[in-house]
Amino acid sequence: MTEIDAQRMVHRVAAGRRVLAAIGAGVLVFLALILFTSYERVGPDPIRYGQDVGAYCGMIITDKRYGTEIVSNRGKVYKFDSLECLAGFLLEGEVAQEDIRDIWVTDFANPGTLISVEEAFFFQSPILRSPMAAGLTAFANRDDLEEAKARYGGFELGFDDVVNLVAKAGFRDHRQPSDRWEQVQFSSTQGAQQ
Repeated sequence: MTEIDAQRMVHRVAAGRRVLAAIGAGVLVFLALILFTSYERVGPDPIRYGQDVGAYCGMIITDKRYGTEIVSNRGKVYKFDSLECLAGFLLEGEVAQEDIRDIWVTDFANPGTLISVEEAFFFQSPILRSPMAAGLTAFANRDDLEEAKARYGGFELGFDDVVNLVAKAGFRDHRQPSDRWEQVQFSSTQGAQQ
């Protein structure tokens, strides 16, 4: 091998190393972007009605008045077709409380609009048939809740009341609506009644 051939070989090896370094840097940037975007999501993940499947009951989420979701600290999103399924999922402990970053519920008065569970007003009426038949709904503001109470009759609830109602109804079989909803009623002054 001549001296010129040796120099060409050295240049090829050096060029190969530069290409590999550039590819490696690109892969690192790509991975960093994936990690950054998955952990920095702000707000709810939009529900794709007619496509997304409920994490608890396995039903396709279709009614824009009732979709809900949980976002974990790691950015994993669990979507549900109703407050009943969301509460059932929480009761079963699928995700530990300390691992939940956000819970979002749909504003019944503005279908398809997700609001924080911490800002929502909850309501139960036998006239409003939610996907799992408990008549549980959420509102973004008190005026809309009061209008629903006047129009449909029913009871105002806190989110803990919603979860307790679901627990008392025995909503554990996440493939079927509970047949006990009519046996469990809520009164804002008396709690769950059977």
